[in-house]
Amino acid sequence: MQIVIQKILGDFLLLPPFNLALICLIGIWMIKHRLRAGFFIVYFSIAMNFAAGLPLWAYLFGQEHRAATFKQPNFEEAEAIVILGGGRRMYAPEYPLGETVSSGTLERLRYGATLARSSGLPILVSGGMPSDRFAKGRQSEAIHMAKILEREFLLSVRWVESSSRDTLENAKVSATILKDESVSKILLVTNFTHMARAKRAFENQKLFVVPAPTLLPPPFEERLQLYHFIPSYEGYTRCRYLIYDSLTKLRGLIFT
Repeated sequence: MQIVIQKILGDFLLLPPFNLALICLIGIWMIKHRLRAGFFIVYFSIAMNFAAGLPLWAYLFGQEHRAATFKQPNFEEAEAIVILGGGRRMYAPEYPLGETVSSGTLERLRYGATLARSSGLPILVSGGMPSDRFAKGRQSEAIHMAKILEREFLLSVRWVESSSRDTLENAKVSATILKDESVSKILLVTNFTHMARAKRAFENQKLFVVPAPTLLPPPFEERLQLYHFIPSYEGYTRCRYLIYDSLTKLRGLIFT
């Protein structure tokens, strides 16, 4: 419950558009009370809301990580494969349960299945119920992941970790399961953008981690274009993710 409250308050207070709307309301309140600084605050919130939607942030992120290159994981350094969940699609009427994993999670499962076939290592899938109290879901994300691997990729899943609610709990609960099986070295499968934070969380649980990231950024350098300065849904999504990622890194430093 504490994590759920933290996430709800964090999304509302610290991520756009709610944080910028809150700043704007403060400015309006100041104007109403004849404080001239309120005009600056209102204009600032409007300008920042515009800036938050710029694809420029996705471009800068790509430039920062464009030197990243694919590296085949060394199977001999690991004893198991851990695949982290990356979200669910709660409305999926075309599937028997009416829900399934997100496209991001499916990308991780596909790469994890490739690694499992090449290495023969056992698989652990990790992902719990949604933290959103309005989206309870019928089954945990990990159970959905296990069924997809077994039914669609024809691979067996050794361990299913269904109680975690974020990356820190992914690591903590999964580590307990693995250590009970005398496993201390893992191939960790998650998105490239999530890998640094996930790797640190698992290493904090005294596990040796071999990174196996998917969805790496392209290795080419793109020039700034006019569209990078035109607000879009993609730009807004990237800005929210960068802020969220920074906040979760800070939370990891505080609570570990």
